[in-house]
Amino acid sequence: MKLFLSGKDMKKINIMRGNFSTGSIEIKNFTDNDFTNANLTFEIFERDIGFKVNYENGVPIVHINLGLTLRLSEVEDEKGPIKENIEFFVVSEDALKAVEKKAKTVMAEGLEIMRENQLDVADFYTILSNAGRAKFLKFLDGLEDKEDYLNHIVFKAAVDVSTK
Repeated sequence: MKLFLSGKDMKKINIMRGNFSTGSIEIKNFTDNDFTNANLTFEIFERDIGFKVNYENGVPIVHINLGLTLRLSEVEDEKGPIKENIEFFVVSEDALKAVEKKAKTVMAEGLEIMRENQLDVADFYTILSNAGRAKFLKFLDGLEDKEDYLNHIVFKAAVDVSTK
């Protein structure tokens, strides 16, 4: 055994892998026209994830496109939890951008865990190999430590958030 991953760490990695069907995303201390310093919890109803690989100067670039369909499920402001008619709240563009930013941050944290520990839990090795085995093997051959390939891959994430 190389490393014991907590449930919280696995959640971060699973968002990057797209290996979840439900869950939630919490935005803390959110302020916009409707909320002041509120904690918003969104329930994930659907997710769609796609990976695209291309190479620039022999370096693999992995594009991760994550689509999330959410519903606002809990709101807690300075006065406490709001329990009435949450499903009728119109989620602002600022709130959707906050969810997008949170999802990207969680994915970056998951990637950092994998890079620090040389653990490819998300199986990017297979994704890269399937996208172009010859280019991937050439990339690996150029590395001093082939086990450390995650630290030499460029990851780019796009998150598309919509509400239900």
